[in-house]
Amino acid sequence: QAACVLFLLAIPLLITTSSLLHRSHRITTPIALQPQTDDSDIAFISQNDSLHEKDSFELDLTLPDLSIIEWESMLHGHGMQLSSESDIRAARRDLLVKSLGEAALTDSDNGCISLIAACANHWMHLSMTIQSWMKVKGVGEVVFVDWSTGQYSTRVARLFGGESVFIIHANQSEWHLTRAYNLAASMASCPKLLKVDCDTMLSPSFLERHPLGALRDAYYTMSWSESPNERKLAGSFYTHKRLFDAVHGYDERIDSYGYEDLDLYRRLEVAEAVRLEYEADSIHHIPFEEEHFDVLQSNNQTKKVIFSPRFNIRRNHLLLKKVNSPWTTYVATDSGVVSKYAFRVEKESSFINIALAEELHRPKNLEALVGSEEYDRISNEARKIMLHDDCHIPWDLISQVSSERPMDEKSNVVHDSDLQLLTSVLDPDSPASRKLLIAVMPDSDAFAIMVALTWAVFMAMSRERLLVLVTPPALREVSLAELVDIERSRKRLLKSMGVDFRFVIANDWKCPTSVHECVENDTVYGELEELNMTAAPDLVVLNPERNSVIHFQPEYDAERNVESISKIERQVYSSFYPTKPLVKMIRKSGDMSETTVIFLSKNRPEKFFDVWLKDVVNNLMRIRASDGIPDSDKPFVLVCGANQTLINTAEAILTELNKVQLVQHPVISNDDNFRTETHYLQHQYMELELTMRSKRIYFDDYMPLEWKVLIKYSLAWRKFNAPSLPNDMRRQFSNLVRRDSALSKERIYHGYEFRAW
Repeated sequence: QAACVLFLLAIPLLITTSSLLHRSHRITTPIALQPQTDDSDIAFISQNDSLHEKDSFELDLTLPDLSIIEWESMLHGHGMQLSSESDIRAARRDLLVKSLGEAALTDSDNGCISLIAACANHWMHLSMTIQSWMKVKGVGEVVFVDWSTGQYSTRVARLFGGESVFIIHANQSEWHLTRAYNLAASMASCPKLLKVDCDTMLSPSFLERHPLGALRDAYYTMSWSESPNERKLAGSFYTHKRLFDAVHGYDERIDSYGYEDLDLYRRLEVAEAVRLEYEADSIHHIPFEEEHFDVLQSNNQTKKVIFSPRFNIRRNHLLLKKVNSPWTTYVATDSGVVSKYAFRVEKESSFINIALAEELHRPKNLEALVGSEEYDRISNEARKIMLHDDCHIPWDLISQVSSERPMDEKSNVVHDSDLQLLTSVLDPDSPASRKLLIAVMPDSDAFAIMVALTWAVFMAMSRERLLVLVTPPALREVSLAELVDIERSRKRLLKSMGVDFRFVIANDWKCPTSVHECVENDTVYGELEELNMTAAPDLVVLNPERNSVIHFQPEYDAERNVESISKIERQVYSSFYPTKPLVKMIRKSGDMSETTVIFLSKNRPEKFFDVWLKDVVNNLMRIRASDGIPDSDKPFVLVCGANQTLINTAEAILTELNKVQLVQHPVISNDDNFRTETHYLQHQYMELELTMRSKRIYFDDYMPLEWKVLIKYSLAWRKFNAPSLPNDMRRQFSNLVRRDSALSKERIYHGYEFRAW
């Protein structure tokens, strides 16, 4: 019933849409135009080989039932003929003389204004902004360049529809602002230019509020400020056409977004033009999602990547400095470098409001002028400057961020570098912009590091921040990438939580005590919020306006109930995966599903150690007996811990008891003392992974608090790695529940048994 109701409601909309598509529109007022007959000197090449004089398809632009398909056929050249740029400009001038008078085209106080605009495939925005342009008092003509491949030209022409509008269809697949607007300005007939973007709306009194007639050497634009609306409008300007032409317009060597407007204004001011400011309430920017993404083509797939405005601005600025030849001088030296076009207009028609422009020549872009290697170097330099000056990231940290682009070995896909990731995510002008969370790992053991890593990732994900993990000074020789397989852990996070989370790793933090000790060398340190992390991660409050640095302390709140640890926090820990060398060592230990792990604390005293160990074995045998397992079936036992001497002692005692079968301990390094920090932490992490794969775990009362936190994460770890297991699959035990309080600390043990594995 609901579907039927929706269908009935949609019928009027379908009828209205159909009538709009086939409505009769007279697009233009007749313009006297003399077509060019001799095109022998024009090196014209059509992309689809359809724009040739031999084509004789006739098309009357005033046909009442002109369809989109027919219009697109015309846009691809059928029924069109070559015409020179000078003839088209002459025809446009004649039209304006008839409608506005000869005086309107003179460079005087009463001279008319040409509104120029250009864009590619922004139909939705044009439908709103065109109406505001046509209502501006004083605009003599509108010159619009449709830089798209043709699919919107019909709608654009129908929207404009006025006799003072001229549409140039460029049939381009890649957007080049500088060339598009230079083309529009070259076809403008009035002595003044008002440049707007296709997402710019104007008030009807815009020109009245910005008088230019008596100001012979001036231009208006919007000041660059912290207001998002005003920053988006900084590319709009209003000036005399002769000033724009004198500096040869936009620098066409800039073929990407950024700095083309600032470069133009700088050259205008070198030519002694005075800058004036727009009134902010007379012009408005319409935001839209697509402006924040670049579209990349790779392996026949389209990929949208986050667009970084400030990076593009800084990169193009640096590239122009490298070229060291302003566009004004560059063109004056060789006028042949500017873009050239061949134009086509409708055959045998006495009027025109649309022309096709096919590119004949374009200047080399900045990348071609400096070379690809130098271009990449300058791009990385621009990223670093943006991160420091605009995002307030210290130079010490930026210098450690990798600019190498990693490749996925399986798919052969090259990913963005860490430097590119920081640039795209932290850009203040991007709506996807985030703040940074700098997590300084604890100067401790692998257990503390894994808890800190879990909390840092959890905080970054829950606060929507980009995460940078930093190794503390005492562990600078150790990289987290030698413990955790970063790429595989990221994929497991995506699988378990549906979040594609990336983080960056750095190996040095210059301010171990406080950021204030580093402010003298880099004032950006003073912009950071600094916290010492001891509480649970869900209780920490971060300043949303500042980047934060958190020092993870070795003491943790281990008294949190399992129920208080969020599902996200547990899932984050369960997603971490060891590196390939560690996985090989873990697999050498064989099946751990029936093995009991006795984990010895590195701080455990030797007092009562033999008694404690016998108590553990006796408890193990009682549990197995209650499950109907005879003593003759000796259990497998693996002894782990940081103190190798204590491990040797424990294995000797267990061998003498002759009640268990010892599992051979895997060795990462031939150095039994683990003299390097890397081997020490890898060994600890491997033991932690083995423990999580075991049947039972015993540990003493001297284990650090972070170890107990990891035990509470174990349920999530097992559920992720064996999702078929039931939720209630463990029991906890301790000799504290059966003995009086006089039991000495040295004799206390705790344990977990995983009933199903």
